[in-house]
Amino acid sequence: MNKHFSDYLPPALVRDFRRSIRTPWYPIMLGLCMVLFVWQLYSSHTGESIMDGGSIVDKTSSTFTMLALMGALMWVIIPVRACGSVSADARVKGTNFMMLTPLTSRQLVWGIWISACVQEIVVAGIALLIHWGYATIAGIPGDAENPIWLNYSILLCGGILMCTAFLFAAQLSKLIRTLLVLFTILSLINLVIFLLESGLLFRGGLIALCRDALSGTGLYLFLADAVMVILLLMEFARRSYAAPAENCSRSVRVLILLSLVSVPLIYRCCAEYVSVQLSFVTYYSLFACMSDALLPTYSLKGHDRRAWPFLPAYLQVPGIGQSAFFLLPVAAVLCWLNCAYLDSVNREDEIYWWLQLVYMLLTLLLITDLTCRRTNENRPAWAFLIFIVGAILSSLLPLSPGVLAALPFNTLRGELSSELFPITAGALALVLCLLMFWRGRR
Repeated sequence: MNKHFSDYLPPALVRDFRRSIRTPWYPIMLGLCMVLFVWQLYSSHTGESIMDGGSIVDKTSSTFTMLALMGALMWVIIPVRACGSVSADARVKGTNFMMLTPLTSRQLVWGIWISACVQEIVVAGIALLIHWGYATIAGIPGDAENPIWLNYSILLCGGILMCTAFLFAAQLSKLIRTLLVLFTILSLINLVIFLLESGLLFRGGLIALCRDALSGTGLYLFLADAVMVILLLMEFARRSYAAPAENCSRSVRVLILLSLVSVPLIYRCCAEYVSVQLSFVTYYSLFACMSDALLPTYSLKGHDRRAWPFLPAYLQVPGIGQSAFFLLPVAAVLCWLNCAYLDSVNREDEIYWWLQLVYMLLTLLLITDLTCRRTNENRPAWAFLIFIVGAILSSLLPLSPGVLAALPFNTLRGELSSELFPITAGALALVLCLLMFWRGRR
């Protein structure tokens, strides 16, 4: 038996952990944040407490800084390091390491994700022990309703979700990853400011916020949806390591179908949450369908031979035409769910709205495919730019209703009329045929 403990761990985890240690800036940032955290923890309890007449400004500043430091460490620094690891491997996909390793793409990306999660747990555990040890030595009384470990648990859960999001973004361009980092930092700052202004910062902080938003069945539903999001983003992330012969679309479409099935189940178990779950499933399914079509992938004839039996192979293999065609039944099911479980919906207007939405999304895919190569990492950003331009033009141009029905971005204007159903249906059929039989050829 080998004496090295690392031989019994997943190899991708060990490789990523060693790489993180050898990254020059990463250990420095971890150590610096922990030192600042300890200093702020000591500063927040050295003076008089607020209740005893101490300075609320000093107390607020220390608590604000402690929460911001741990949030930056667990929501930005560790996820960015994991994202950089995957991005570095994706840029050199043709090297000997990627060609000779016996590990599958799913094992590689999940190993890196587990490595990042272990680092999140270690950091949260160290911060919790420091906080608890200092509170014990200093004789600071605990809060039975808001224990210390719950705040760090919430930060840990958010950090795990951010690790997944950054691994998903690793295959995209550096501009998109930079924007994601800035968005995360701004979201963290807004969260801390909201806790401060609402008075929740001293009444449990994150715990009080989560208790107001989630309780009982809602908490379990949120955790189940978070697991579905993690599985979906990790299936997209494995495309960074996938060989051309791998089918990276079937598992994504299975997850979409599972999310659709969850709505009737939630209606049976707890009907009061069905509208919330339906909103989540709508965004989840449309995001998955569009990402499947826009992210770089390969469409080969050999994929058909690896399809599951008794099911159409066209619905299981990747490709721009296949993704566009799969969007139709997904949108049809979503439309039916909205009509069935939301009583206030006008069915004719709802059906026509979904028709216009599918037409807009398919047209967006067609224009993107015509103007951007399928292997371009800027493809999602380019599609978003086309969407913004189309939305602006559609809102500014004064056109007749018949012309508006044939325009793909009419959904954003809100001027929908079910009488123009044939015009929109015909335009949608034309765009779908172009995607399937012209752009979708292999």
